Amino acid sequence: MRFRCPYCGADLGAAPVALCPSCGKGMQIPDHLRAVPFRERQLARRRRQRQAERERRRRGANELPALGRRPVAALAALAVLAVLGSLLVARVRRGPAPSAPLLIGRAQEELNILRVALDDFRNDCGAYPDERSGLYALISNPGQPAWRGPYVTLIKPDPWRRPYVYEQRGGEPLVLCLGPDGQRGTSDDLRPRGWQALVRAGAETGAD
Repeated sequence: MRFRCPYCGADLGAAPVALCPSCGKGMQIPDHLRAVPFRERQLARRRRQRQAERERRRRGANELPALGRRPVAALAALAVLAVLGSLLVARVRRGPAPSAPLLIGRAQEELNILRVALDDFRNDCGAYPDERSGLYALISNPGQPAWRGPYVTLIKPDPWRRPYVYEQRGGEPLVLCLGPDGQRGTSDDLRPRGWQALVRAGAETGAD
């Protein structure tokens, strides 16, 4: 392989030189074309890197956002955004919290279902469940031979995550929801619709 000067075209021979003997112009010879020690190539590479870094800073490249220069900080920020995004999606899927009238209506509907189930239990077994068995006698036989349940599929708490109250008073049952305030004896207590009238009618029929 022979080399020529890129400026004047003079023949430089088989070994490249840094200075053309014909035109006197200097040339940069690639490392792989000249025998340069490994240590020297490393130093030259580092010099070029430092020079490139100074050039980037001169042009304002050092104004990049801090997150771009710190991968750990960028990953932490992405993780926080992912958590916030999942919480937002879960909130959107659940929708807004039910209003108080909606919860009261739901509790009233569940009380009415319990009332019908208790009446069915009484018609089969001859009496309402005792307090020890409570409302769970509607889904599991408390030992009554005439039991034909389950009368409901599930006994769940009221819309405010509190259990429904069930008591026996002289053979007459009491089913009660404590309402939004969770206090008994207040104006927001809920009972099944028509319950007292049905209980009195049953008691009078039994007395006859």
